[in-house]
Amino acid sequence: MTLGNALDLLYSEDRLPEKTAVITIDDGYRSIRENAVPLLDKYGYRATIFVPTSHVGGGNYLTWGQIAELQKKGFEIGNHSHSHEYFLNHPKGKIAEKFEEDLKKSHKLFEQHLGGVPDLYAYPFGEYNPEMTEVLKKHGYRAAAAQKSGVICTESNQFALPRFPMNLNYGKPEDFAEKLRMNPLRVVKAEPSDPVVVSGQNPPKLELTVKNSEIYSEGLQCFVGGKRNCSIEHTRKKDRLVIRVSSTDKLASRRTLYTVTASSEDGSRWFWYSHLWIIPEYGE
Repeated sequence: MTLGNALDLLYSEDRLPEKTAVITIDDGYRSIRENAVPLLDKYGYRATIFVPTSHVGGGNYLTWGQIAELQKKGFEIGNHSHSHEYFLNHPKGKIAEKFEEDLKKSHKLFEQHLGGVPDLYAYPFGEYNPEMTEVLKKHGYRAAAAQKSGVICTESNQFALPRFPMNLNYGKPEDFAEKLRMNPLRVVKAEPSDPVVVSGQNPPKLELTVKNSEIYSEGLQCFVGGKRNCSIEHTRKKDRLVIRVSSTDKLASRRTLYTVTASSEDGSRWFWYSHLWIIPEYGE
């Protein structure tokens, strides 16, 4: 399904089919039309395409006419900003202002060329903070996609939806099949909620409150940037599992994922959750 269709069913009384996958494609490259669309047409699939409006019509990018054509075919068009810039590079007090200015520029172009403004957003580079999500809510967006791996569920933060990357490095069919079998680690609370690492708190500590009752808590695993250099602890509080995770080393990249996985008690199912950390001063 498109992301919008899946969210419609996820948050409604209608049942979302168990075997549901959403394909999202960022940036609006011409290769979508040349390579992806013929394959998607072959199998009757549609995707959600997130477009940075300042790039449209440039070198390797789709034109507005081509985007409109895809929209008529049933492809969903989402907003991927106007400038595709690193918004968190702005001074903290200016981030929301700069983000909103950029958002308004994209809205004018979407309105001009497609006759309407999307209600789904994908953060450039997956980077966001609470001030940016508030701007999106103010302008009528219903959800935003991040760049942290995981499975969308009703407990997911609608303005930081997880997505598994399936690209040059992670795009093998067997990898895709493995991700399709994953289940969401149902995190009802993540602290801190802001992914930007506070100065003097590197490595950052993460606390997750999880409501999955079927996971095997003694088999919890954690990874930092795909490596096992982390510590993990857990306690039970009534019907909730509280998980505390921290890297054993200081984070050394601009963007780093803490990933927590666990199996079910009987080992038949696997659960996954990732949390993004961002350190803007580390550069691009």
